[in-house]
Amino acid sequence: MNIFFRVDASSKIGIGHLARCKVLADEFKNKGAKVNFLCGKLTLDIMDLLSDYGVETLPNDYSVDRSTESLWSYEHTLADANNTINIIKDCNLDLIVVDHYGRDYRWHNF
Repeated sequence: MNIFFRVDASSKIGIGHLARCKVLADEFKNKGAKVNFLCGKLTLDIMDLLSDYGVETLPNDYSVDRSTESLWSYEHTLADANNTINIIKDCNLDLIVVDHYGRDYRWHNF
C-alpha cells in the first residue's frame, strides 16, 4: 500500500495535525505500507519528526499561519491542489490523508 499524508506544521502551529498523522503513519508503516508526507516549506523546521518517512515539499510557501488570510484564498488552494497532483500523479497512490484546516472542499474537488 502506498500512502501520502498532506499536512503542514511548524514549531509554532499545526503540530497537532502532524502528530495525528504520524500516529497513523506509524501504524500503516508497521503493517508494511510505504508512507510519505507532503508538506509546505514551514514543516522543514520540524523535519526530524519525519525522519523515518519520505517527505516531499511543496514548491511554494503554504504557511499554516492562520492570521494571514491570503494563504487560505482560492488561489492558494488551487496552487496547493495543482502542486499536490503534480507530485503524486505518478506514485501509484492507494490513499491520501489530508489533515489541514485550509484544504477544504475546493481543494478536494480539484
